[in-house]
Amino acid sequence: GTDCRATLVRADGTRFPALVAARAIRDDEGRTAGLLVTVKDVTALEQAAERRRLAQELGAVVDVTNRLRGLLEAARAVTDEDGLARLLREIARTTSEDLGWSVVINLYRPAWDDFVVATGHGVPAEDWIALDGATSEWAAWTPRLDDRHERRGAYLVPAAAGGHEATDAGTQDAWQSGDDLLIPFRHTHGHFLGIMALGAPAAGRRPSDAELDVLVALAAHAALAVQHAQTAIELARHAAALDSLLAVSSQIAATREIAPMLRVVADAVGDALGFGRVVLELVGPDGALLPQAVRDDTAPPGAPVPTWAPVPAGDLEGLLDGAFEVEGCFLLGPDEAAARMPAARRELLASRRNGRGWRAWQDHVVLVPLHGPADEIVGAIWVDDPEDRLLPSPARLQALHAFANQATAAMIAADSYERMASVSNGDPLTQLGNRRAFVRELEREATRAARTGASSVLVLADIQGCDALLDELGRTGLGGPAAGLRELAAVFEAELRRHDQLFRIEGSLFAMLLTGGTRPPETAAVTVRLAARLQLLGRREGARVTFGTATIGPRSEGAEAVLRRAGESLVASRRLIA
Repeated sequence: GTDCRATLVRADGTRFPALVAARAIRDDEGRTAGLLVTVKDVTALEQAAERRRLAQELGAVVDVTNRLRGLLEAARAVTDEDGLARLLREIARTTSEDLGWSVVINLYRPAWDDFVVATGHGVPAEDWIALDGATSEWAAWTPRLDDRHERRGAYLVPAAAGGHEATDAGTQDAWQSGDDLLIPFRHTHGHFLGIMALGAPAAGRRPSDAELDVLVALAAHAALAVQHAQTAIELARHAAALDSLLAVSSQIAATREIAPMLRVVADAVGDALGFGRVVLELVGPDGALLPQAVRDDTAPPGAPVPTWAPVPAGDLEGLLDGAFEVEGCFLLGPDEAAARMPAARRELLASRRNGRGWRAWQDHVVLVPLHGPADEIVGAIWVDDPEDRLLPSPARLQALHAFANQATAAMIAADSYERMASVSNGDPLTQLGNRRAFVRELEREATRAARTGASSVLVLADIQGCDALLDELGRTGLGGPAAGLRELAAVFEAELRRHDQLFRIEGSLFAMLLTGGTRPPETAAVTVRLAARLQLLGRREGARVTFGTATIGPRSEGAEAVLRRAGESLVASRRLIA
């Protein structure tokens, strides 16, 4: 007898699956007298078998879907590249082990506009050696992602179409060596996140439409997990940058010196926001911008600020076009930047970290103007050479603008503080330090001498007949007594050394701190020269100068004691002259 399955046609023209059995009918002598053929409609049996198969597949799909949903939740907790790599490995493993395919995930790199093999599962070890970390250009994918290969959101590329020859004999539905099944990972905005390449199915056949629907749906879940992970990484970086800038903002707010503050600001922008080069410029008295602090991660530590030519603040108008404004910063493409950049800043067009593709940095320019209280431009920050070679996101530019505003406020406050400190510690007529500044420096020098064992000298100089001398100097300089005081201060300063300090305490009383390990002979020489010059200037008016001196250190002694000894010496000098 013979049994076989066949598809038969009913009288009404419908087809049905059948089990056909043929049995020979033999006579008494054993010869074949006829043939008995039975036909059994097995539609119900095949439908039941199909339901069982679909139920099994559905169970597997539900299990995989549940796992991918769990991965989707886990993706939100990813904060770095290592976490993303672990997520991709789990996606590949789940898809491979539960659905019976070898899986290779190619991740899109926007900085280079290409793909890199990020992970795989079920791939023979000898093949994986060549695949791991390999990169590929769009040109390698475009022919295989052609519309003629598209099926239900996936791309099934037969071996012949991919440039291979089928070496395995079989039916049209059998999986051939060299076949490709590609499923894109797409962002919810539509652009590519990666491509999942499937091969070597355990079933040994090409997928049906129903199986493709399952694979495409699962790939969509996986793509969403990758998108969430990449977004989480970006948010984590942004939060870390804001925390870093906030900490630096507190630091610069307490800084009262402009130059160190500018260096801190430049370094903070580079470190927190990932720029290899940061140039911070301020407008000088002549209305021109000149670099004050530069962060360049390719320059040796402590390298001096480049001596670039000044740029009039008005020359930035071409760059500060509202068409290029993003979150308070100005982002220009290479062509616009080349056409509008001031000649003295064209060096900033030579970026060292360019990428490729529509999201890549390619000699772009990012400029943040710094505005003063009256909305005037008081400076600018230029950033270049992004570490990731990508255009900065709006969130990144927003952080840069906010930090620039805080830095500007701190610089203005520090400048005001310096001006007020100059007024409170300075003599307005001579521009020398006043009594307050003198007392502070004397205390500091006494403390230093006690700590180091060094010595210095305090000299008090009192000019008798000072009014007449000032009149004389004022007539010579055609500026009156105030100009005379400035001329007198210049006489003192001409005889002092670079490390000495001069103060006007009051009226005709001046004080000098002769520092730097001064020895008595050096002090005597300074006082003799001053006396000679002052007496020469005031000879016609009868002006005379008397000095009082006191050594500071090496023994420990307070500032008041030093000042008292210098005062006693001054009184003794007056008596001698009288």
